Amino acid sequence: MEKDLITTDFYNVSIWDIGSQQVKEKIETKMCKSVKKDPHNENILGYTDGKKFMINDLRAKNVKVSCEMPQTLLSLDFNPIKVHTLATAGEDSTIRFWDLRKLNTGLCLHSYNPTDTLTSFQSLPNDFCEQKFSDSRASMSGIHSNLMQKYQTHWINSIKYN
Repeated sequence: MEKDLITTDFYNVSIWDIGSQQVKEKIETKMCKSVKKDPHNENILGYTDGKKFMINDLRAKNVKVSCEMPQTLLSLDFNPIKVHTLATAGEDSTIRFWDLRKLNTGLCLHSYNPTDTLTSFQSLPNDFCEQKFSDSRASMSGIHSNLMQKYQTHWINSIKYN
């Protein structure tokens, strides 16, 4: 795949042969916002598809599907140093790190959400000026949900390993 170009048009991931300028393979998606080639294996593609991400082994024609995220995924990137490691980010402002060998468990290695520490400069009397919550969205309180609705107005559009 050295002379290939990988593109997405939201509904398809296309693999182009640069020499012939023709599409070699087209993979249908529902909502692809990001596609990357695994730096450790040229036959592996990762791409977002709505609230999930897919790992496609082009050689074996095998696709692994992640569990569903709370919001749409906007970006993913393979770790260039550590094999089988992927990072995802999306509209829920959470960065998740995955071990692709354990994808079927539905558990990520680690997650980080920068909005879990919120600072309110114009808070109402019932709000807290600062709240620190755990990484687990399931354990967040109702107060946190109210603060998130009031003050969270952004998401992570792109993620890149350096």
